[in-house]
Amino acid sequence: MRFSENMRLRTEWRDKQTGPKMNSIKQRTTDAVEQPIHEDLQRWAASLMNASEVTARKPDLEGRSREIWIFEGVKPNGDQTRCVVRNDTGQGPWSGTSFTLEREARTLRALNAAGIPVPGVLGTSADGQSIAIEFLEGTATFDFPARDLQKQAVDNYLRALVSVHQLEIDGLNLPFARPTTPKDPALLEVEAYRQSYESLCAQNDRLDEAFHWLAANAPAIVGPASVLQGDAGPGNFLHIDGKITGLVDWEAAHFGDPMDDLAWLWFRKCFLRKDPDLGYWYRRYAELSGRIIDLDRISYYRVMVLTRAAVSVHVRQAHDPLHDTRKPALMLDLLKQALIDPYGRAGAAGALQPFHSIVEESQ
Repeated sequence: MRFSENMRLRTEWRDKQTGPKMNSIKQRTTDAVEQPIHEDLQRWAASLMNASEVTARKPDLEGRSREIWIFEGVKPNGDQTRCVVRNDTGQGPWSGTSFTLEREARTLRALNAAGIPVPGVLGTSADGQSIAIEFLEGTATFDFPARDLQKQAVDNYLRALVSVHQLEIDGLNLPFARPTTPKDPALLEVEAYRQSYESLCAQNDRLDEAFHWLAANAPAIVGPASVLQGDAGPGNFLHIDGKITGLVDWEAAHFGDPMDDLAWLWFRKCFLRKDPDLGYWYRRYAELSGRIIDLDRISYYRVMVLTRAAVSVHVRQAHDPLHDTRKPALMLDLLKQALIDPYGRAGAAGALQPFHSIVEESQ
């Protein structure tokens, strides 16, 4: 289907559900097709920046969970200023769930106060559907002109991730459910995503199977839970010349088991990027953190990662039926493969590659 026809059908479906969009003005974007930006959103960003001559553009790499705008303007003293606005359109994978932008803003404020390199929060809209955050220099792309720069960026990112995992959670004002039993770091997440699934999505046998398995096999952690990024890995940190300028996308952050974030590294690196070289990341994380890498627990959390991803694409599909219809089936197929032999002990045909094999192949 042609892009313009797809956009027309999307607009017709949206207007049937919510009515025509309010007056908007078109701003320059990085795409060939102009996209509308609401005047009130631009005025709000201008007031937060104390700027005039404000323009808006989409980032080169736009997040898939929220609408993102970069606003640029001129302060009264003539200095240029920028901010980033994350906006919930009501049609994304987090819309209608407990993973709100207001929750993310509270998370960023707490982590910023704790010295973690995250964007500062400039403001939250009155309806909680938009947050304005500090513009950070750097790129989220994971392409490097030289191997040593990539290694430096990986090491610096893992240092930053370790610093997040080492925070004392009792001293942080974070809007997360607090674990009280050794299995709660897993079970609280199972329940959070089960609520999203049951309240917003049609019943699905594969997701029911996954939630049952996750609840029945939740691992116990030894010691206190950690702050987790919740979607850790390439694409969710900014860097320049191997140095980390910021950790971004904290909407799924929670208290949990660090092995959960290491399972996300598999998803963002091995699955999304088709880059199997995971062994170095795990070895380096172990060196920097002093933690033992538990591949069984990572295997459990891989099932959870894929369950979360499957729920997210089904939530988006419920809000926007004309969005990419292939992803729900793709995620359910991956989940099926993960559940065949979750820990990779049986050598079952059709199962996902076990973690011990992934790590051994990338030694």
